Amino acid sequence: MRKIMALLAFAGALTAFAPPAHAAPAASGPSCGFVTGTANRGIGGDSLYAGAVWGGPVVLRDNAVPTVLYAGSLTCTVRVTGSFGCSVTSPLPTTGTTAAAGLCNYLASESDVIQICSRIDIVGGGTLYYTDGVGWTSSQGSCPFATTQTCDTEAGLPCGVKRDFVDPVVCPLLVPFFPPDGDVGIFYDCPPYSYPPAFSGYVVLHWAVPEVGV
Repeated sequence: MRKIMALLAFAGALTAFAPPAHAAPAASGPSCGFVTGTANRGIGGDSLYAGAVWGGPVVLRDNAVPTVLYAGSLTCTVRVTGSFGCSVTSPLPTTGTTAAAGLCNYLASESDVIQICSRIDIVGGGTLYYTDGVGWTSSQGSCPFATTQTCDTEAGLPCGVKRDFVDPVVCPLLVPFFPPDGDVGIFYDCPPYSYPPAFSGYVVLHWAVPEVGV
């Protein structure tokens, strides 16, 4: 009996000092965002939107053991009324943090609903998604919706809305991915502005600011 009790006590001690099991990967950091514009009038058909998509950096830790880091890749996808528009994926899976950025072009009409979806594929299995208003989860929910703004100088709707409202929010987020000012080639112009302005005439803007989730 004494031997049995001793063995049980020894087993209990091993259990007490055993490291906790890894539960599951957890993400913490900004979801994907994007900004695009088109100078095509697009009435009665689709217009070509061009701009940039970016996301992260997102930290990948174990939700039970914070010192354990995971490797993964981030994919940002623009969806046009539920269908694929364009996507950008981080070039290689990285351990601890992941981020993605690149150019993005897609076709859309004025009646389309634009969303930006964020997905992290964990090396060795498992996927995390960003759900609008919830954060990073292991199940896919609703992707954040984009904001749409039309400016038409001919109709008296100035394109200054881009400079007054969109750029102060979006351009600082673009700078780390598109240095030094956040300019995305010929597709998007941030301060200090080039001349002539990148956007004039009839322009429709789509943008979504990344959401920070845990």
